[in-house]
Amino acid sequence: MRKCLGIAVLLALCSLSSLAQAHSVDLKCTAPTTGGAVTGFNVKRGTVSGGPYTTIASPTTCAFTDASTAVQTEGATFKYVFTATGPGGESSNSNEVSATIPFSKPDAPTAPTATPH
Repeated sequence: MRKCLGIAVLLALCSLSSLAQAHSVDLKCTAPTTGGAVTGFNVKRGTVSGGPYTTIASPTTCAFTDASTAVQTEGATFKYVFTATGPGGESSNSNEVSATIPFSKPDAPTAPTATPH
């Protein structure tokens, strides 16, 4: 796995059982071990490689699950980065990970009927 600026990001696409939210994206990063004190993180999402990104969450740990309405769009591709925050400000972006939301498998058709002639 590539590390960039002290934060490595891992990605997992998940399926949720809830009818309201069929998909989610699990993100985890490795916190930086050098530099200033870390007090939190920003999770940023975009649709184009390299940004621009929009901050979608500011967790206190290096993990976040995106189950927003955006990731319910089947076939959409999102780019994610983390930044670390602390008293000295915000770090540069981590490496970027990409998540393409899968298409849901359709339900099985109802039982066919046969009419003899």
